[in-house]
Amino acid sequence: MRALRVTLALLLVIAGAASALRIFRALRCNEVKARVNAVTMVRDRARNSYEQISRARLMAAECSRCLESFPNDPEFRTLLASNQHVLAMDDEAERNYRRSLELNERAETYAFLAILQLDNGRVEEARKNLYHACLFDISLVELVSSPMREEVYEQVMQRHERLRGSRPTN
Repeated sequence: MRALRVTLALLLVIAGAASALRIFRALRCNEVKARVNAVTMVRDRARNSYEQISRARLMAAECSRCLESFPNDPEFRTLLASNQHVLAMDDEAERNYRRSLELNERAETYAFLAILQLDNGRVEEARKNLYHACLFDISLVELVSSPMREEVYEQVMQRHERLRGSRPTN
């Protein structure tokens, strides 16, 4: 009987320690997410700078470590993909953008995927993803240059007008 109580107490201590470790990891990863987000999202798109590549490598490693604990975090997937794009790991970046979109459809993820596709010469796919992003946040059209910027903007505005016209008036 005593052995059973000792075993149960030991299991309870182990479960408590595992919970505490998970909470610590979550707090640490939230801190990492804020730092990686600040570095990644404000970075200049030029990919020739040694400093940018070094920083992207470090940020990708940070994201990967947190994704080991939280594999279904769409924000880490997007951040990892953005850094992989800088590192010219475009296949992995596209997989992570798509996985992020499976987990949570966000306008900026569609826009970043479109930029990746543009950089790879996949203009039609990029246009579709940018259009999808701009339906929810028209300011994302600024991520691309003319003539695509104007084309997507016009398509989005036409859709909004069609939707407005189909609403019943009071």
